[in-house]
Amino acid sequence: MNILSLNIRGIIGGAKASWVKEIKKSNNIGAIALQETKLESVSKEGLVGYWDDKNFEFASAASVGLSGGLVWIWDPEIFKVEETIQNRCYLIIRGSLVGSGAFLNLMNVYAPQSVVAKRHLWDNISARIDEFEGKRVVVLDFNVVRSVEERRNSQFKAACAENFNNFIFEKGLQEYPMQGRKFTCIRNNGRKLSKLDRFLVCSEIFNSWPQACVRVLPGRYSDHCPIILEVANLNYGPRPFRVFSSWIGRSGFEEAVREASESFVAFDPPDVSLSAKFALIRGRLKEWRDDFLSKEKESENLALSELENLESEMESMDLSEEEERILAENKKLLEKQVTERIWILEKELERSGP
Repeated sequence: MNILSLNIRGIIGGAKASWVKEIKKSNNIGAIALQETKLESVSKEGLVGYWDDKNFEFASAASVGLSGGLVWIWDPEIFKVEETIQNRCYLIIRGSLVGSGAFLNLMNVYAPQSVVAKRHLWDNISARIDEFEGKRVVVLDFNVVRSVEERRNSQFKAACAENFNNFIFEKGLQEYPMQGRKFTCIRNNGRKLSKLDRFLVCSEIFNSWPQACVRVLPGRYSDHCPIILEVANLNYGPRPFRVFSSWIGRSGFEEAVREASESFVAFDPPDVSLSAKFALIRGRLKEWRDDFLSKEKESENLALSELENLESEMESMDLSEEEERILAENKKLLEKQVTERIWILEKELERSGP
C-alpha cells in the first residue's frame, strides 16, 4: 500500500483537492495523511474531491481554531481499519492489510512549535507505541529537523533535534532515504528550506519492505511538498474511455468523428457492424483526445518543469529577483489551469444531473 503525506495548509480549496487527487491516481495511493486541515469538523462530502470516487473511509482530528487538524483517508478494499485514536497532535488508525492480513498502526502527526511541547509529544507517542501490537508507520510533519544539514537559511535548534533523535532511537524507528529532493518545506519564495516531513517505520517494516522508498514531489499549492512512501506498483488495467460534452466544439473534435464515420464500410450482421463502427469512432477520438491534451498541457508542462528546476536550484543557492518572479508566475499559471479544469468538471456534473 502506497501512502501519501502532505501538510495541506488548509483543506478548503478546489485546486488543492484536484492536485491531491491527481497525485493519488497517478501513484496508486491507498491511504492519504493530511496535516493542518484548519477545520474543527470534516465531512465525507468535503473530502470527495481528494479521492477518485466515494469508495473511501476517513477519520479526522479537529483543529483548534485555525491551528492544526488531521485527516486520514483510505481505501477500505486495501486497508481494513478496526480502531481510530484521536489527539490534538496525532491521529492513529489501526487495522489490517486486505489479502496479507498484516496488522498496521498508521500514525499521522502534526507537532507543535515549542521545544517543550514537542518533548511532551514524543513522550506521549512513545507511550502509545508501547501499547501497540503489529507494525508501525509514523507519517508526519514533525516541525523539527534531525541535523543542521536539514535546514537552509533558517535557525537550527540543537536541543530540539537531540530530543527528536533520542525519540527515534529509543523507539527503534527507521527512515527510508528520500528521493527527488533534500527539503520538504519551502518558504519565503524559496529563501528558507527545511526537511520537516518524513516517514518513520519500525524495523519489521523496514526489513519486510527493503525495496520501498520515499519520494518527494513538487509543492504546488502548499509550502510543504507531498511525500510518498512507495511500497507497491498496482496496475488495474486500462481506464474506461469517456466523451465529455466540453470537448464538443473544440478544434478537431467534429472532424475526427466525421472522418471515422465516413471511412467506415458497413457489413453484416448489422449489430456487429454497428459495434465495429462505434469502435472505430472511439479509436479515432482517443487519438484526437491524446493529441489535444498533449497540446493543451504544453504550457503547463513547461511551467511545471521550470518550477521544479527552480525549486531544485533553491536547495543549493538563493534565487535572483528574476527567478523569483518566474517562480511566482509559474505557480499562478498552474493554479489557473487547475481552476479551469474544475470549472469544466462542474459543468459536466450539472449537465449529467443527479
